Amino acid sequence: MEIMSIGPLGKKIRERKLIPLHEGRYYLIEVPFDMAPDGIRKRLLEFPAMGKIPVLAHPERYFCVQDTPELLYEFREMGAVLQINKGSVFGRFGEEAERTAVFLLENRLAGCVASDAHGADYRTTDMRPVRQFLKERYGEAYAQLLLKVNPRRILEDRQIFYEPSPERKRKRRWFL
Repeated sequence: MEIMSIGPLGKKIRERKLIPLHEGRYYLIEVPFDMAPDGIRKRLLEFPAMGKIPVLAHPERYFCVQDTPELLYEFREMGAVLQINKGSVFGRFGEEAERTAVFLLENRLAGCVASDAHGADYRTTDMRPVRQFLKERYGEAYAQLLLKVNPRRILEDRQIFYEPSPERKRKRRWFL
């Protein structure tokens, strides 16, 4: 389950009041959906100084990221693992979350895809549909990386892998 990052986490992590994933360096965190980019940056910056790695849960659902998906490059460069929810890939959290999830996938920014399971009937742990989607759209290797390889490496407290990102398109600005 995610750690809701409303306030600073560093002190709680140092005091071992927050539980990492499988007793390693990775912490699954989420921020309020309406948090501004500076608030997210502030949370992410706490981790490297402690030798910890934040796994940012469902960034595709954060409003600032939906408005400016390029923020995801910055968050990843800050050391965050970006974890997509399977429901976002299928539009279950709205068109903006779906569009942003596809942006994460197509730009190879995602570190893993998770179920965000909330029960046996709703938001289940069944990953077969998203595996099939990833395999058909991006290939077997990428599906394996996001669904098996990287999640296993997180649980083993090892560095995860990324596929190379396609060349980043930058917005052109015209000056008079």
